[in-house]
Amino acid sequence: MKFCAASFGQLLPLLLMFGCSRKETSQATPVPTVSASAPSTTAAPPATAAQAQATSEGAVDRWNDLHRARDAQGLAAIYADKVEFYGQQLPKQRVLAMKASAFEKAPDFTQSVSGLKITKPSADRARAEFTKSWTQGGKTSTTTAVLELSRTDGSFKVTKETDGPSEARKNAAAEGGCEKAIIDLVLHTEPAKGMLMSPMPADVRMGMRFGSEPPEQPVYSVAVHEVHEDHLATLAWYDVDPKTGTMSESGTETHFQVDPTLAQKVVAACK
Repeated sequence: MKFCAASFGQLLPLLLMFGCSRKETSQATPVPTVSASAPSTTAAPPATAAQAQATSEGAVDRWNDLHRARDAQGLAAIYADKVEFYGQQLPKQRVLAMKASAFEKAPDFTQSVSGLKITKPSADRARAEFTKSWTQGGKTSTTTAVLELSRTDGSFKVTKETDGPSEARKNAAAEGGCEKAIIDLVLHTEPAKGMLMSPMPADVRMGMRFGSEPPEQPVYSVAVHEVHEDHLATLAWYDVDPKTGTMSESGTETHFQVDPTLAQKVVAACK
């Protein structure tokens, strides 16, 4: 993996030492001159996207470098046309719009990758698992992360991007775990229910996503949002206490009336 570029100094000139004869002469012996051309400072031309992504390792390197540079436009060459993005199936343009928005909101954003492990189910497919660390808003966070890549026309492109918490939520939802019970509670509790069930234009869908959660926070924060072609429009955040099954508006003491049966399911599933 390439995480930083090594810098090498220029070669020092070679000093040539010549001895002098003890015998005096009327004419100085000519000293041969040595000329050396200065080392070239012309940088090698940068690799094209196709060259950098010819291997799965190179594609992961480039993905990381472009994130460090906050280059959403450059990321267009990294992603496939359709991407499973943290549990959602999204077109590439939506992923790029979300990246651009995130970079704009966090001008100090940077990230690094360590512990890279790549498995290859076939010659044209690869799965990269690693630890991702990133700084945003002056705060550094770390998580396990996964990229899945597929080779098209000689270049590996990202078909899936996710992390450990997102995969855990996805698996728990599939198995009917804590997160699924919380989603069911929010889905059937006003005012979230009214927003989620409202008729929408054909090009807009409603959705929910998790924010903070235990053990970092004592409650699960769930956002209700509109899914547009190029962005998510968050309408509200709700907190669900896994110990009581109660639901409130995030950051307030406003509690909502929940179905007792759904609340009990949350408590049972989130033990």
